[in-house]
Amino acid sequence: MAKQSSQPKSQTSGQKSQKGGVSLLSPNSKVSITLPKKAVASSYQKNLEKLAKQIKVAGFRPGKVPAKVAEEQLGQAHLIEHVLDELLPEAYRQALKNSKKTPITQPEFRVIAAKLGEDWVVEATFAELPTVKINQYQRHVKAGKQSAKKALTKRLKTAKTKKAGSQDTVVTQLTPEEEKELNLQHIFRQLVLELKPQVPEMLLKHETQHEFEHLVGQLKQLNITVDDYLKRRNSTMEQLSQELAVQTLNRLQLDLVLGAIARQEKLTVMDQDKENYFSQLKDEKQREQLKKDAHYLGHLETNLLKQKVVNYLLTL
Repeated sequence: MAKQSSQPKSQTSGQKSQKGGVSLLSPNSKVSITLPKKAVASSYQKNLEKLAKQIKVAGFRPGKVPAKVAEEQLGQAHLIEHVLDELLPEAYRQALKNSKKTPITQPEFRVIAAKLGEDWVVEATFAELPTVKINQYQRHVKAGKQSAKKALTKRLKTAKTKKAGSQDTVVTQLTPEEEKELNLQHIFRQLVLELKPQVPEMLLKHETQHEFEHLVGQLKQLNITVDDYLKRRNSTMEQLSQELAVQTLNRLQLDLVLGAIARQEKLTVMDQDKENYFSQLKDEKQREQLKKDAHYLGHLETNLLKQKVVNYLLTL
């Protein structure tokens, strides 16, 4: 585990909504994994013999270190780590299958018992997709549109300015795109405030860490350290962590709501939707490369589905 001072601290505990003290976070899911002592013993011995051939110990020729000596040199903790690396992946998959759980994050493992000659027990913690109740969400969308309409009227009133030296007035109108953006801002806010979707703790933790790493990457391109960035903002790491956690929480809440609406309304991304997107890319070489990039395709499908939901909401 890396020990860096410039790592964001978890701000997931105690997140509350502004209304009624309802928690915005849902608990993580867990499964217990048992590694049979026979499988453990076999893996332990196999890894010990393998590592014994790789280490150098004074008084012994390379590859000829006795298992007992190698075990003392390596330490049981190191060997246990190798056993877990070998046995846990398949045992974890089987535990998920038996429990019928579907993680949406990578697991975090905690060793409960790891004594030689006995079964080992490991606990896996992860996030699952929460159930988001979107009853009468259409009503909240319409309320959001009404709120946007009022905001637009107020904005137009305050945007009136007098021409220099005359009594004429100029009204600054929003472009269609700006008006659409204003509508969406109010619709999204209304949906999240009223539906109050809960975000799994570990999902928030992992996504906040991802946002922090993305920020660090951007700063690195500008030759700016995290410490320098904080000094320029007159901020602390704790404040930055809190800021990132809140931003990430808001994004995840909206994503969960939009995903639930997509499932209820059976909105999906078809192959033709992706083809239409790729047809807009003029660089043929880039287009063919992206079509083979599984990570990019997953990201593209997420964005295309979100756009479908957005377009649908604007028609309500």
